[in-house]
Amino acid sequence: MRPRQFKYANEELLLADSKSLPVPDASFHAVLSLNAIEHFGLGRYGEELDFDADKKAFAEWRRVLRPGGHIIFSTTVNSAGPAVAFNAHRVYSLEQIHAMCAGLVAVEEVFYSHTKGPCGAVGALESPPGKWDLYAAVWRRPG
Repeated sequence: MRPRQFKYANEELLLADSKSLPVPDASFHAVLSLNAIEHFGLGRYGEELDFDADKKAFAEWRRVLRPGGHIIFSTTVNSAGPAVAFNAHRVYSLEQIHAMCAGLVAVEEVFYSHTKGPCGAVGALESPPGKWDLYAAVWRRPG
């Protein structure tokens, strides 16, 4: 890890396993993950193999999120169905993503095709098997 160049007065750096965050429930107003969760637990970056690491991490994010707080994340998606490009990354179906977000309320979902640009729905992606496009969303914890 490279050294920090600056630090805000009210900032605290927490290095932890996303599957087991050492903080109390409802600690954060927001959780942000940009194109990371699809890599968790596949061993590519030296971590232990854990094929449920993505689901465990998302459950932790829900746990540490305050009522009314937001999870903002992006990941890979495919309209042809889920896949794992071992040990690089997972490619999710929209159903898998929605299952991880159970108990949250979708604020906004965005789909982006590498060939067509922004799309209104996952079905419009037309991503063939073995390829993937992008999903980005904001989900809110009720309360």
